[in-house]
Amino acid sequence: VKIVYLIVEIPVEKYIDLAKNIAMSYGPKVILAFVTFIIGWWVVGRVLKIFSATLKRQKIDETVSNFFISVTDVVLKGIVIMMVANIFGIETTSIVALLGAVGFGVGLALQGSLGHLASGILLLFFKPYKVGDWVKLGEYQGYVEEIQVFNTIIKTEDHRQVIIPNGSVTSHAIVNMSSLGEIRFEHKVPVSDEEDVSKVIRVVKNVLNDHPLVKKDRPIEVYVSLIEDGKSVFDVMAICKSSDYWQVFYETLTNIKKEFLAQGIKGPDQNIDLHMHQ
Repeated sequence: VKIVYLIVEIPVEKYIDLAKNIAMSYGPKVILAFVTFIIGWWVVGRVLKIFSATLKRQKIDETVSNFFISVTDVVLKGIVIMMVANIFGIETTSIVALLGAVGFGVGLALQGSLGHLASGILLLFFKPYKVGDWVKLGEYQGYVEEIQVFNTIIKTEDHRQVIIPNGSVTSHAIVNMSSLGEIRFEHKVPVSDEEDVSKVIRVVKNVLNDHPLVKKDRPIEVYVSLIEDGKSVFDVMAICKSSDYWQVFYETLTNIKKEFLAQGIKGPDQNIDLHMHQ
């Protein structure tokens, strides 16, 4: 039996020299990249904390604050990563150009949604209305239930939930009936033109003065606005809290009707003229 020993000579010194060359060439870059990454990440964290505290001091809506913080976080961390890539000699110009082209394409595809997003940020930032306000947005009127980044949700008086895109909200007039805390309600009250105007005005004012939710320190106005076809129309105007509007509106109108019946004030005559032709 013959035993053959195979002796392979490994050029250890060659690989050691190669490792030294690699370490000398890339070692400083790796260390610099690592230090840059750690310091950059720490700086990003500090900047975000300061930015978040600033937004809170300015009492910016939480939804808007979170959006701005998220965008800032992504942008700053992207800058740190590109700095690290530059240290290794990776060309970032083409990457930035590619990202710009992708962003442009996405922006064109989502231009409607981005418009609603921008409008939502403006609404949350400037606050023309808040949750609970009674508003009129375009053709819809109701109480604000929620203000989202893309939509505003309101509940109408007939208990329908309406979701309105924020782009539509900012492109039309916004009427906030709650912002001043009080609002004027109006009635048009028709009576027979034979009724004493002074009596009608006195009765209507007494009804409004007796209602606990009508503002007594503000003028209660009752004027004749129309006289025609056997009737006189009175415009009735008074002030109440915005939150009490519908209650005051219906209760005062009902009480006026009851008091007219009690005082014998007649409504307009419904006369019909018939012309017979042979």
